[in-house]
This record gives sequence, C-alpha cells and structure tokens, in this order.
Amino acid sequence: FISPNTHSREDVPPKLGLGAGKTYGTVSVDGRKVDVEMLPEIGSCPEITGIIAKTVRDAMRQYCQSCGMPLDDSVVSREPDGSVNWKYCKWCYSDGRFAYSSIEEISAFLSSFMPKEGFSPDQVKDFLETTLPSLERWRAS
Repeated sequence: FISPNTHSREDVPPKLGLGAGKTYGTVSVDGRKVDVEMLPEIGSCPEITGIIAKTVRDAMRQYCQSCGMPLDDSVVSREPDGSVNWKYCKWCYSDGRFAYSSIEEISAFLSSFMPKEGFSPDQVKDFLETTLPSLERWRAS
C-alpha cells in the first residue's frame, strides 16, 4: 500500500537521489518501507499500487543469506510467530532454527544439489568459494 502520509523531497534521504519539488509516498513491500514518487492520479488506486509494490519488490530482489537462492513469496522463511523473514529461504531457516550449522554442511548439500539444477562443476566451485562465504550467515565463520 502507499501510505496516506506523503512527504516532500526534503524528507527523503539524500542517498535516494530523488528530485526536489516532487511528492513522495512510502510503499510497503513485504513489510519493508520504500519511498517512491507519488503521482496524484494513482495514490488511491489499489490495482496500480499493487503493481508498484511488485515492481519495487522485483528491483529489491533478495537472496537467501545462507544458501544464495533468490527469494520470493513462495520460498521466503518464517519466524515462529508466522512473520516473514526476508533474510533466508524456508529450506535454510524455519521456525527460528537454521537447517545447516556450518558453511561446510551447506557446501556439501549445494555440491550435490546445484549440478541437478544445471550448474557446471566450475560454476559450483566458483559459487562455493566466492559467493557462499560472502553471504551474511557465513561472513563471521
């Protein structure tokens, strides 16, 4: 949804690089707030605001911070209270618990799974050596 409280350019964080003199609204995308330019004719149209939310969601595509899988509504994890956790997929994190306790454990699983999904041995090796260690879950280990 787009919140009814709109704001001017001065209220928008500078890093967004949005133009002065325009009106902005906050779009809620899966619990995350995103500032977008408001057009007066769409502010109260649910169909269009839904399209905006989907477009913003696609632009902010997230990846599981344990295995690197692209996240969408069908694979996102949930907390014990049922709330969405956009950091992890449902196979790596569910009900407040991680499925894999070490980077070696997730690497062993991915080594057997990724070739079945069409990844070459070189792609698997590169992913396990470069991408996996950069994910939030494994950075500190």
